[in-house]
Amino acid sequence: MAAGKVAGLDHYNIVSVNNSMSAEWGNFCAASACGRKAGSPMANANGASIGADKCGITALLNSMSKFDNTKHVGVINNVRFTKELFKGSMDKVEAVLKAFYDNDGVQTNLCVIGKDDLENAMVHPENYQNLLVRIGGFSARFVTLNPVVQREIIERTTYGA
Repeated sequence: MAAGKVAGLDHYNIVSVNNSMSAEWGNFCAASACGRKAGSPMANANGASIGADKCGITALLNSMSKFDNTKHVGVINNVRFTKELFKGSMDKVEAVLKAFYDNDGVQTNLCVIGKDDLENAMVHPENYQNLLVRIGGFSARFVTLNPVVQREIIERTTYGA
């Protein structure tokens, strides 16, 4: 008997996730057409490769809303905002997220932290034991991550005012 029949399922849906391996496997990959250099991290989750995101948060979320929601049960979209934007312009954050969900977007994983905090956590991990970051489809303590993954997280696009 087929596995689906045993479980009582008549179809399967996909979840589009990549975890920390986007950073680690990038070490073994050639350059990409998007401009990603050989050996650098591959795109985390469904966002652009580091340095390839040229058109801002609206363009990223417009692209992410194009997934056919009838064929998947989740796509990972990691988005990092500056603390200043999140604190001082919450109306802008709300507007861009509302537009995303109004246009059939289904998931965002938000991280609000400064690049400086992440860099300091690499130098002084003892002071950042409770710093959680989004990896792909999960959160983890930043200071326990492989340094390759830490550097990839630091280099991700941060959207500000």
